[in-house]
Amino acid sequence: MAQEDFINSETFKIYQGTLGVESDRGCVLITVAILDDLFYAFALEKFAHGTTSVLGHLFEPPLGYLSGFMAKTDLLFALGVLTKDMHRDIVKINQLRNSCAHSVEPFQFTKEIYDSYISGTAGANLHEHLEKNDWIYSPAHINAKKTNLWRIKCEGALVLNLTLLNVFLSHIRQTPHTAKSGSGDGGG
Repeated sequence: MAQEDFINSETFKIYQGTLGVESDRGCVLITVAILDDLFYAFALEKFAHGTTSVLGHLFEPPLGYLSGFMAKTDLLFALGVLTKDMHRDIVKINQLRNSCAHSVEPFQFTKEIYDSYISGTAGANLHEHLEKNDWIYSPAHINAKKTNLWRIKCEGALVLNLTLLNVFLSHIRQTPHTAKSGSGDGGG
């Protein structure tokens, strides 16, 4: 997919619009909620057998074995759907989610947040590449009050991570292979 097509894709625009109206904390929480929904839908499609009650035992909170976000993430990784790098990126994003979701302190995107949780993810790498090639992510919906460099970089990377994973899962749905490259041992 060309850069122009990717940035102009409907998926990218939806995620950009959804995250753009949220607070910094909301941006992180919604990112993980979207990933959770994507993984849940994808996992359900892959189960060939199972009644509603059996699938409920697997996925329904609070006691479903796979009801947690990381359980679904680990399942897709173990099945070879997600690569080791994708799994690593999702773990970092989930660590950020846990950090801001379980704190009553004010949360704002900063250089430290970016460096600790977002830098090095596929979305952050693509965001940096787009910036270097004049495809600067400058969302019009970020008002002057909220605009700061780290908000733009963090939100941009999260939007791109969501879009990349969505495009990847859509591709996997259409082809009968799994993510072999970089799947490794899961030590990431």
